[in-house]
Amino acid sequence: MNILSNQYNSDLDYYYDILEQYQQISKTEKDKDIWKYRLYMQLMELLIDKNNITLVRNSILLILSLFENLPPDPYNNQGININSITEAEKKILISNLKEEIA
Repeated sequence: MNILSNQYNSDLDYYYDILEQYQQISKTEKDKDIWKYRLYMQLMELLIDKNNITLVRNSILLILSLFENLPPDPYNNQGININSITEAEKKILISNLKEEIA
């Protein structure tokens, strides 16, 4: 992918192309790293034009999010799995939640 070419009509086209390229790269870690670092270098070259700062920043954030295995929020894995409690405990839990809402 050559992100420096003039083939894009908007920033969204850049982001879409990054996602498409990500889906097509090999599954090996080495290939992913090579693709990622080449893309970073191409993005850095875009900074010659100060108008591309937002595009580059958002592209980097997109790339980082593709390679990070982070939960969506800090509460994602907290609490009790509803399938691991008994029916009686579920009724008590629902009753307590209803009281809090009322």
